[in-house]
Amino acid sequence: TPTPTPVPNQAPSLQGNPSASPDPIKANAQITFTVSWSDPNAGDLTKIHICKTDVISGQTCSGGSWCDNASFSSSSPTTCSYTTAVGDAGTKNYFAFVCDDESACSSPAKSGTFLVDATAPIITTFVITPQSPSWANNASPSITITWNVSDQGGSHLDRVRVYRALFGANC
Repeated sequence: TPTPTPVPNQAPSLQGNPSASPDPIKANAQITFTVSWSDPNAGDLTKIHICKTDVISGQTCSGGSWCDNASFSSSSPTTCSYTTAVGDAGTKNYFAFVCDDESACSSPAKSGTFLVDATAPIITTFVITPQSPSWANNASPSITITWNVSDQGGSHLDRVRVYRALFGANC
């Protein structure tokens, strides 16, 4: 009886574009990368690697990684997560790869970017009219509050809130 020829292993491929969520993200928060893939070899298991450069060797990102799957998966899409740091501030590139359990990796990588906003908004002026001790009272109940605030971190302001506290309250 002739021996069947084994089917050579083929690298998995990335389907669509990888995503990073949430984006933008603040420092010290978890970002999740999602990668869809397919593998022509039935039964292969895969890991995703979100690399800092577009080079991978075996199952290792040559320039470091944002995250890697710790265990193999048989289902797509696959996710991995990274906790951002203050030192990650700014726009960061990532390169997604999927590798099978025989270390065959997709090529080329699919790339994306995410923004880490580690800069707090800055209030440059804050004025209340009338000034103390002529605060608003029953005879003159209106006050005006004006401010200038800017956000240099790149994720843009979501909202500005002004709170009222009782006189002498420790806020």
